[in-house]
Amino acid sequence: MQIKEPYSIENIVFIIQKKGRITFSSDELKNQYPEKTVRAIELALNRLIFQKKIIPVLKGFYVIIPPEYATWAMVPPVMYLDALMTYLNPPTQNEYLQNMELKIQNEEFLGDTHLLLRPDERYHPVEAWELVKNQLIMKLT
Repeated sequence: MQIKEPYSIENIVFIIQKKGRITFSSDELKNQYPEKTVRAIELALNRLIFQKKIIPVLKGFYVIIPPEYATWAMVPPVMYLDALMTYLNPPTQNEYLQNMELKIQNEEFLGDTHLLLRPDERYHPVEAWELVKNQLIMKLT
C-alpha cells in the first residue's frame, strides 16, 4: 500500500471540502503545488476524475463530488453555479453594452456577418443590435 504525502493533489479534495467548498480550479492547484509540473497536476486530476471524485465542469474548473452524490457521480449545478460564475468573471451588463456600442460602430465587425449569411439575405446589424438590446438585454436588469 502506497502512502500519500499529507498534502498531495489527490488529498486536496478533502482539504477543500473541510473548508466547506466543493469547487476548485487548476490554477489554484498550480499555486498550491508550485513544485509540481503541469503534467503531474493534469495526471492527478485525471485520476480523480476516473475515480469519480471530481467532475470537470469547464476547462480548469472542477467540482468535488460530495459523498451524498457519489452514487450518481454528479452534483446539481445549483450547488456550484455561483462559484462557476465567479471563476468565469463575466462582464457586467454595463461593460457588455459599452463593448457592443463600440463594436457596432466598427465597419470590420459589421462586415463579418455578411460572410455568414446567404448573399440574398438582407440583414441590418445595427437594427438587429437595437432589437436585441431593447427586447432582451435591457429587460435583464
